[in-house]
Amino acid sequence: VSGYSVDNQNPSAVGDEAALFSAVEAIAPNPFNPRTVITYQVTENQRVSLSIYDARGRLVRRLVEEPREAGRYRIAWDGCDDSSSPLPSGVYCCRLQSGGKVSMKKMTLIR
Repeated sequence: VSGYSVDNQNPSAVGDEAALFSAVEAIAPNPFNPRTVITYQVTENQRVSLSIYDARGRLVRRLVEEPREAGRYRIAWDGCDDSSSPLPSGVYCCRLQSGGKVSMKKMTLIR
């Protein structure tokens, strides 16, 4: 999956206890239309899954499903599902799974 970039800062140097865990750090803008950028951090080299779920808990888009090195990443989401169909306005959940850890953030799509 393309569309990501790496921030070469050492993730353990953030000085925040939350930095010890892989996490979704920011979704900006939120609410958004037509796209948003999701910033997330991976604290160890491991397989990462970053997915979007609708309010009913159904998977609508898988943005990342591959190994990542430790670091910060950014990926854009265009408000579309896996078949490139635009999704309706609503609340969605961004879910990052890295190792045995899970981090989630809500975001609102306004069409």
